[in-house]
Amino acid sequence: MRARLGLAVTALLVPGAILVTPGVAGAGNPPPIAIGGAGCPIQGGKGTLSPGLTPTGKPGPLKFHFAAKLGTLPDGQACSSNITFPAGDLVTGGTVTGSGTYVASAFGGNPSSCVDFDGPDVLSTGKFTIKWKMTGAAIVPTGALFTDFTNTVAGTTTDQIKMYFFTGTGTEGVSGSFTTPPSPPFPPSVILDTTIPSPPPGGSCVAGPYKKFTITGGTVEAP
Repeated sequence: MRARLGLAVTALLVPGAILVTPGVAGAGNPPPIAIGGAGCPIQGGKGTLSPGLTPTGKPGPLKFHFAAKLGTLPDGQACSSNITFPAGDLVTGGTVTGSGTYVASAFGGNPSSCVDFDGPDVLSTGKFTIKWKMTGAAIVPTGALFTDFTNTVAGTTTDQIKMYFFTGTGTEGVSGSFTTPPSPPFPPSVILDTTIPSPPPGGSCVAGPYKKFTITGGTVEAP
């Protein structure tokens, strides 16, 4: 799992998350919050952009949603985990879902233009939930909530969307498994490899609108 340095995390509960304390799953008990860490490759998924990307874009926010499946890839890449509680449990796959809203930066522009999306757009709000598939007892999902993140989209041919903490670019609140002590104090992350076309240097995308995209790969990590 990737190490990240110099991080500052705001400990917030993701809306809709259930606050529970570590315990043993069983009749009448909620699933436990796992302690430790885990990561998985993304097998594939789908996403949407509204109102869609075009060369010039439109005024107003750009909203996106995505859903992807986690698990072992054809080349053998697989999930890994180091779970101290519940002991002996391992991550084998799962799902990740998320959404967010991009707005124009202080420099202006239209958030739904290809150049601004792949550049100065600000992720004003964003969230994701990772539901882990386990070898043993089920655990509480991992969640993250982002506010005012920048530099989340980049690419040379197709765009990569990065939803993880960059020092000095916003705040991230976390909840659920792998986010509470004594788990390492790194926030969870999602990186999506997509089919969204990247604008060429000094240019913009062709035609559009690009309202749907495919997730071709990527990773999730917590922490």
